[in-house]
Amino acid sequence: MLTNYSLVFQESNRQKSIVAAIKHAESLCMAENQNFTALRRLVFEIIWENSVPLGAYEVKSILSRKTNKSVDPPTVYRAIEFLMRLGLVTKISALNAFIGCPFPSSNRSNFFMICNECKRVAEVSSSEVDNEIKSIAGRLSFASERQQIEIFGTCVSCKTDKLI
Repeated sequence: MLTNYSLVFQESNRQKSIVAAIKHAESLCMAENQNFTALRRLVFEIIWENSVPLGAYEVKSILSRKTNKSVDPPTVYRAIEFLMRLGLVTKISALNAFIGCPFPSSNRSNFFMICNECKRVAEVSSSEVDNEIKSIAGRLSFASERQQIEIFGTCVSCKTDKLI
């Protein structure tokens, strides 16, 4: 099982993961012969720098502040779509918001643990879950193409804060 749970809920590890994510994005773009423009990089950084998922208009607002100029929504959507195509950013459908993908090269299905309190999202990639979903789909003769499971609850940090 792969997870970024400790990185998401422990701020001390966050900066290291952002630097690693940027390096990986640069390498992936180079390998895929894709242009990691300054705008795409900024959008990527904005999404990764935030500890909670961001909607496109939140990204637009932060981008406008960082660049000191107005940014049109289609510009942000195109950058996000590019990042999603490469697997660098994931959309959390229930929130209509985006997070950085910690496992862009993983072929496994992923699920997301979303804290109702702090709104942070941890991604988990599990071959056991993946195999069970494939097994169920096979028994139903269902041709599964992709899946995304979003689980809402309370993270360990927020549970601890409630006890204090």
